[in-house]
Amino acid sequence: MTLQQNLDRASALKFPGLAIIDGKLVAAKSGNTFANASPRDGKVLNEVAECGAEDVDAAVKAARASFEDGRWRNKHPREKKKIMFRLAELMERDLQELALMETLDMGKPIRDSVAVDVPSSINSIRWYAEALDKVYGEVATTPAERLSFVVREPLGVVGAIIPWNFPLHMACWKVAPALAMGNSIVLKPAEQSPLTALKLGELALEAGVPPGVLNVVPGFGESAGQALARHMDVDLIAFTGSGEVGRKLMVYSGESNLKRVALELGGKSPQIVFADAENLDEAADAAAWGIFFNQGEVCNAASRLLVEASIKDALVEKVLARAGGYMPGGPLDPASTAGASVTAAPMKRAKKCSARCWASSRSTVKTKPCASLTIRFTASPRACGPAISPAPTASHANCGAAWCGSMAGIPAISPYRSAAPNKAASAATARCTRWRNIR
Repeated sequence: MTLQQNLDRASALKFPGLAIIDGKLVAAKSGNTFANASPRDGKVLNEVAECGAEDVDAAVKAARASFEDGRWRNKHPREKKKIMFRLAELMERDLQELALMETLDMGKPIRDSVAVDVPSSINSIRWYAEALDKVYGEVATTPAERLSFVVREPLGVVGAIIPWNFPLHMACWKVAPALAMGNSIVLKPAEQSPLTALKLGELALEAGVPPGVLNVVPGFGESAGQALARHMDVDLIAFTGSGEVGRKLMVYSGESNLKRVALELGGKSPQIVFADAENLDEAADAAAWGIFFNQGEVCNAASRLLVEASIKDALVEKVLARAGGYMPGGPLDPASTAGASVTAAPMKRAKKCSARCWASSRSTVKTKPCASLTIRFTASPRACGPAISPAPTASHANCGAAWCGSMAGIPAISPYRSAAPNKAASAATARCTRWRNIR
C-alpha cells in the first residue's frame, strides 16, 4: 500500500465505539463517551463509550453467567478450536483494517502494524487454538493402593487490562489462552487505544464465540479498570503495564476477594556487549532495534547498553549510524520506521530527559537528516548517563522533537574496563549471558 492508498482507506474506516457486553454492542449506562484522538495529527477519530463501575458489573455478570451455564466451557474441544481458528481467519480477512486502526489509534508505523502486530496477534490466537486439546492432566507416581492426579480446569471469570503500546497483540495474549482453557473474559483496553480491542470483540462474536464469553469495556483506569480489579466475582486480573499500576492491582485484590493477579510490568532492560563479541554489526543492529522499535514504547525496551571499554568507540559509532534509520515520519507512510508518541505526556517526559542529558553533555555527534545525538559519559554508575539523547537541530526542530518523543528512546551506554569494571557493570555481568550466547 502507498501512503495515498492508506490515507484513502483510513478516511473510509468505520471505527467501533460501543462496549460489548453479553453479546450486544451497547453504550455506557451513564451515556458518557470520551474523544478518541489519533496521535498522528491530534484529530478525534470517534467517540467511545466511557464505561464505569455499572458497566463493568454488567460485563462481569454476563461473563459469570456464560461460565456457569457452560456455553463455552463445556463445548467439545474440537468445537472450541474450530471457533478460535475461525476468529484467526476473520482477523486475517480484516488485516488491513485492523492495521490501519492500530496505527491511527496509537501512532505506530503502518509497516509494523501490517507486518508485526496484526500477524503476531493472529498467530497467538492460532497457537492457543492448536494447543487447546493438547494440554492434558497428569497422573503422579504413587503406591499401588493410591491414585494421585491433576486435572486442568478453567478458572472462571478473567479480567484483562491491556496497555496502549501493542493494543491488539496484548489483547490476544490475554484473550487467547483464557478462551482456550474455557474461561469467560472481561477485557478493558487502554483508553488511548481502544479500537482494535473493540473490533476483536466484534470478530469473536462473528466467529461464533457465545455471548457473554468475551466482553469489552472501554473506559479509564481509575473508573473501569479499578472497578474490574476490585470486583468480587472476578477470579483473576491479568495486566500488562506500569509497575505503579501493578502495585495498585495487588492492593485492590487484597481489599476485595484476594483474586489472583498476573502482572507483566515494565523494566529497565540492559544489553551487554563484551570485547569478544563475534559481530559488532549484529550487536549494533540489536541495540538500535531494542531501543528504537515502536518509538521505544516497549515494556522491555533495552534502555541501557553496557559495553566493554575497548570496543566502546567502535560500537557507539555503529549504533549512531543505525539511529538515523529510525527518524520519525507519518505513521501511515509505509516508508516510516518510527511513528508518533501515543500522547503528549510521554513526549514531554522524553523531551525533558533528553534536554537534561543534552545540557550536561561533553560532546555532540551530528547525524542526518534531522537530529543531533548527544553522548554524555559520567563516572558515577548511579547517574542517568552515559546516554545517547536526541536533540533537535535548528533547521529541523519539529522532526527532532518528534524523535525525542520516544518514551524510552534514550539508551544509556556505560563503558567499563575489563580489568576493573564498575559496580553496575559487574552486577549486570553476573546476571547475564554473553552476547554470543544470547543473540
